[in-house]
Amino acid sequence: YNSIEGRIIPSQRSMLLDALISFEDTIHSQTTVKSHNHPNSTRIGISWRNKKECERFVENLQRAAGRLKDKNQHLRMMHSRLITHTIELMDCDLLTMKSSWLKKFNDAKQIIDEAFSSHAMERTSDW
Repeated sequence: YNSIEGRIIPSQRSMLLDALISFEDTIHSQTTVKSHNHPNSTRIGISWRNKKECERFVENLQRAAGRLKDKNQHLRMMHSRLITHTIELMDCDLLTMKSSWLKKFNDAKQIIDEAFSSHAMERTSDW
């Protein structure tokens, strides 16, 4: 997870918001308990001395990080495919190769439609 920020395409950050919130929720999912020494303070309720508790926390964290990584990889793949289709469109003469151009255009549009169907419109506007 610590290295994923560098692999997120900036214009797709808002499209990852749900996965990021889910990851954060996993971190904060441990019950909050009052500290014995300071009754007004709280701490995360995981005891690092309890092996089962630690294993469960790490497994949940790894699953959430995996979901975030998978979602980011999917978005990066969509972005890459869209770039490829855009380059192909620029290389295709609309006047002499109209049907080929339209097919490439529709392929690119399908990628965009997939993104719009999976994410709220306001989260795709930057992309």
